[in-house]
Amino acid sequence: MRLITHPLLKLSLVTVTTVAVLTSLPSKVMAIGFTGDYATSNWNAVSNTNADGSVDTINAPTSIDLIGGNNGSATSGTTDWTISITPARAGTLSFTWDYNTLDILPQDSAGYLHNGNFTLLASVAASSTTPVTLNLNSGDTFGFRVATSTNDGGVGVLSVSNFNVQAVPFEFDATAGVLTIGAIWGANQWRKNRLKK
Repeated sequence: MRLITHPLLKLSLVTVTTVAVLTSLPSKVMAIGFTGDYATSNWNAVSNTNADGSVDTINAPTSIDLIGGNNGSATSGTTDWTISITPARAGTLSFTWDYNTLDILPQDSAGYLHNGNFTLLASVAASSTTPVTLNLNSGDTFGFRVATSTNDGGVGVLSVSNFNVQAVPFEFDATAGVLTIGAIWGANQWRKNRLKK
């Protein structure tokens, strides 16, 4: 009786490794706006520290507005909106922004958070059409913050638009690669042993 084998079981170790590498490359797509893995529903709930801020996503996926606190406490506070970076969300992120505040004095400010580190974008009304760009790796956290020093005089509003994430090219998933190599190589060895009998 002739043993029927799959063509993959006749491949050399080099070919098997090549197939494993290709199959372990993640299929990622660019996020254009707040879509896909970066859809607003995938972000964490707004986190307020002595603030009553919120996020307005009515214009998503085109843009979002992060609204800072104004609870009348006469003390400082922050409003954060963050997302955890999974392998599917890793890549090169870019966005443009616009900041407005009702405070006459610069009592509110806005910026972004990367792994807990705050980068100031503005403390007075301002905007930028030059994109902010940074790399996000799996395991990172990213988000936006509006801070207030007095919690009165009006809210600060950070508007984020042109939000894009370009996938990291040729990112290798070692686990998937090893499992694929093992499965194909093991099946190949089983075939050879069967043919010897």
